[in-house]
Parts: sequence; structure tokens; C-alpha cells
Amino acid sequence: MSVCGRKKNNHQENKLGFTPLQQRKSDGSSISIYFTYTTRNLKQPEMLQSLKPKHLAVVVLITTLTACESDRGSSPMVTVDPRIELMGIVQYLAGYTLSTTYELAYVTDIENHFGSYREHDAVAMFRVMSPRGFSFDAVPKAMLSLGDPPLLEQVYNFPSDVVALAGGQEALENFVSAMRDFATQTAFETFYIAHQPFYDSLTTATVPAFQDAVGALDQFLGRPVSNATLILGATLHRGGFTTLFETSNSREVFAVVGPASAIDSFPQFGTPRRIGSIVWHEYAHTVVNQLTADHSHWLTEHADRHAAVAEHLASQGYNSWSVAVNEHIIRAITARMLDRHLGRSVGLSSINTDVNRGFAYVPGLVRKLEEYEQDREAYPTLEEFYPELLTAFLDEPTHPDRP
Repeated sequence: MSVCGRKKNNHQENKLGFTPLQQRKSDGSSISIYFTYTTRNLKQPEMLQSLKPKHLAVVVLITTLTACESDRGSSPMVTVDPRIELMGIVQYLAGYTLSTTYELAYVTDIENHFGSYREHDAVAMFRVMSPRGFSFDAVPKAMLSLGDPPLLEQVYNFPSDVVALAGGQEALENFVSAMRDFATQTAFETFYIAHQPFYDSLTTATVPAFQDAVGALDQFLGRPVSNATLILGATLHRGGFTTLFETSNSREVFAVVGPASAIDSFPQFGTPRRIGSIVWHEYAHTVVNQLTADHSHWLTEHADRHAAVAEHLASQGYNSWSVAVNEHIIRAITARMLDRHLGRSVGLSSINTDVNRGFAYVPGLVRKLEEYEQDREAYPTLEEFYPELLTAFLDEPTHPDRP
């Protein structure tokens, strides 16, 4: 069993590390399930001589984590993230409309531990900033640009849209500074560590559906999905958000989701359909976005095909032709996955929903993907089929008033 964990922020020593339990898939690859644990750096090798066997095991674990640094983050994982937990607690204290409405024992624990900090600067600032636009996906995007609390050091540059929604760079930095102080003053780490068993139970309950969905997507794409993380947030609303970070040599996708229901005060993160839809839609971006970029010459040559969908999609934030192409293909893949794994009626419902939202090329793309599925010997991977898939954009688009 591998013990490679989530990559730590290189700029800080952090006590909130992660250990995985890897589950083997039928094709021999694995999915990592990440659990939190606490460590402190051991800087004196001679200390090893005085350690008892059970303590030595911890040192071996820490050493192994360091040794496999380059491997971390490559496998898809499901986790509870301290940055998102800190965010959710502050949002809950601020009375945020997208905090969970379920009666959870965890929320009671939050109230007992943090309830007296409702007027802390971080909470007060969020109350003011959220109605002005610093809400929805902007907040998790900001938090995931940082390292773990309490330091919250910068890992990625804040996305420009997040900076604008926060009221500017200075306002966002002031908020992050207040979040650092909140984490310190409230002993957030102590709370987080104490709830380790709860977080573990969330991930293990979600893993079966997650594992099945990732395995199915790997098979469909003909290649494994990597650098993709599903983050469970018990304090968040029923929906979810996605954040993509790209640099010149790396790409990380985070899907952040809240519970879909609660049973006996314990959050439930959804059925295989819900988890599957999230995985298939969000994680396919890790492959499709790059394939579209690799065919940029084709997009330039056929940019006139954007006009048929440009107005409808721009109103939803999909402004460019390349983004429109990506979203169409992702939605077509999701429809096919729903059809294959959850039934024809579910797949057709997904297609109809997308067409009604203005994704007029989805039906043609779905037909092309069916051709791909029927001839995997000729097209072992989606990459090899991609030039043919793009020709679906040359067909007449399907509009709601013209089925």
C-alpha cells in the first residue's frame, strides 16, 4: 500500500498533513483516499535510536511521505481540506446563505467551539464582502490559492475575477490576513485535528461512488485522470464549485461539494449519480481542455461556428469559442457516461437540459461519441478520436425550438 500523501505547501511547515489509503482498481491502477494526520519535522537523526517501535513507524511514514514528494497529487483523491473547512466555518458564522441548512452534529460542534467569534474581523469582513460579489465559487477559489491554515501562504496567484469580486487586491489580502488571525485566535487546528475521525468517515462513505466514477471515466477517455481532487465540505450548501489552477507545467482541478442530505445528523454527499456527474463533468476537463488547446488551429479555422451559440453561452459566463467547445464536449461526455452507467433516460434528460441551456452542439457530439465507443479498437483513446469529434461542430446545431 502506498503512503504518498497530499503535497505540502513548500513555503511553510504544516502540521495538517495527509495520509492515504490506496484502493486498487481492476486495471491495476489505484485511487488514493486521503486522511488527515499531524506531524512535526524530526530534524535530529539520533532521535531515532530512542524511539519505541510504534513511534518509529510514524517516522518511517513521515520519511516515506518525503521520499514520494514527486508522486503526490498525481492520483485522483477525495478528501476533507482544512482551507475549505476554515472557509465554511467563517461563512457559517457570518450567516451566509450558501451554508448548509441540514441539522448536523458537526455544526453543533462548530457553534460550541467558534460561536463566540461571530464578530471577529474575518467574519465581519465576509458579511460585507459576500453581498458585493465575493461569494459562490470566488471564495473557494481564493482559499485554494493558499497553503493550509494557519499560515495560508500564497501558492497560486489569485485569479483576476476573484480579485475583482473581492473588491481589489488589497481588500482580498486584508481578508486573508483576517482569516489567518481567526485560525490562530480560535485554535482552528485543535478543532480540525479533534474531528479527524469525522472527516475520515466522510471520505470513506463517499469513496465507493467516487472510485467507480473515476474508473469509468478513465476507461472512457482511454487514459487515467490525474491531479484531480474531490473536496467534501460538511458546512457547504447542497451544490458545488470547481476550481482549476494551471501553470506552465502543471494543472490541478478541485471539485468542492456540500452534502446532498443528512441522516441522523450525519451529512451524506450523494448518490452514485450525483458523485458520477461531478467526477465526469469536472475531471474530464483535465483531458479535454488540453486536447482542445492542441487543436487550436482547427478552432481558428472554424471560429464562425461560435456564432450559433455565442449569445446564449456568454450570458452564462462562457465567452470564448475555445471555452464553448470545451463545455460542449464535457457535457456530451457526461451525457454518455450517464447513459452508459445510469440508463438511457438519464442520459437523454442530460442532453435535453443542455440543449435548453444553449449548448446546441451537444446532440451531434453525443452521436459522434457513440461512434467512438463502438470502435475503440481503431480509437483506443479520446485523443485519437478528437479530430473526428470536432467535426460535430460543423453540423446544424440543435436549438430548443428546433429539436
